[in-house]
Amino acid sequence: MIGIYIYGSIIAAILLYVNSVTILVKVKNGEHTVLHTIIGSIISGFIMYCFIMFFHTDTPTIKHMGFPSPIFE
Repeated sequence: MIGIYIYGSIIAAILLYVNSVTILVKVKNGEHTVLHTIIGSIISGFIMYCFIMFFHTDTPTIKHMGFPSPIFE
């Protein structure tokens, strides 16, 4: 389950970068960016969710790595 949060956030960060470049190109061309802004907001929310769940999950991997769980304690 922790792999979903780690690899999911990496893939989401790549998608967010591509989305940001697309927004910049559309702004330069004078096109509407509403859809891409909404998509970027959803991707950013997913990255934040992965970050929170990474530190919230009580798996032996997190405990052995020495990371405390500062969220939801």
